[in-house]
Amino acid sequence: MRKLYLILIVFACIASCKRTVTNGPQIQFDGEDSVTGVVRILVSGSGEEDKTLAAGRNILENIASRRAFEQLMFIGLPNSTNYRLPLTPNMSRSTDNNEFLKNFFESREYRRFVIEINALSKERSFNNRKNIRFRVTINGDAFRKYLEQNNQIRKFGY
Repeated sequence: MRKLYLILIVFACIASCKRTVTNGPQIQFDGEDSVTGVVRILVSGSGEEDKTLAAGRNILENIASRRAFEQLMFIGLPNSTNYRLPLTPNMSRSTDNNEFLKNFFESREYRRFVIEINALSKERSFNNRKNIRFRVTINGDAFRKYLEQNNQIRKFGY
């Protein structure tokens, strides 16, 4: 009887273990050109478990580009010169309170500022989620001017 309890405990411990694979940082700063105002960000395009197994590359590109803009606006890019601080420091990360930001992300207006998006890795699956690493190149100067014109941020230097 004692062996049976021991076997059940060992089996329960083994069954509760889950294999996880780390993908590294989801978002990384890749570089910027202060003359042209271009910023490059490495972003992992992955999503919810139930949606991304059937998702195509276009859906993962949209997820990656949205994450890149959320990083620029609400968090900032470490190791960057011009975008180290978030563009909207006094706003909450939630877009529910701000109608402009809600429309900006729902209508995918941010795609206007994406210059180029390249897949850096092949499609992989971890824990029933598809994952592709992208390099998103954004026209940072045009994006900043767009936010200034819509009164979301103050003009730089004033």
